[in-house]
Amino acid sequence: MLLAYSAFLRGDSELTSVATSVALHADPGEITARLIYAALDNPLLAGSLDINVRFGAAAATDLGVTIDHTSTD
Repeated sequence: MLLAYSAFLRGDSELTSVATSVALHADPGEITARLIYAALDNPLLAGSLDINVRFGAAAATDLGVTIDHTSTD
């Protein structure tokens, strides 16, 4: 999934598609792969995915849900 996410952020849609397909084949329930797959089907700017991930993590924190993540800053 890291390869798919990295390729998506770089704008490499072909590699993103292949890496996401492999991840979904290995685990059809992989939420990150499903989100990136949806982003490929419904294009949005790569920077907005990062913003949405941060927003989702903040919302989870507000709800008392702990998500193990590291900053990309």
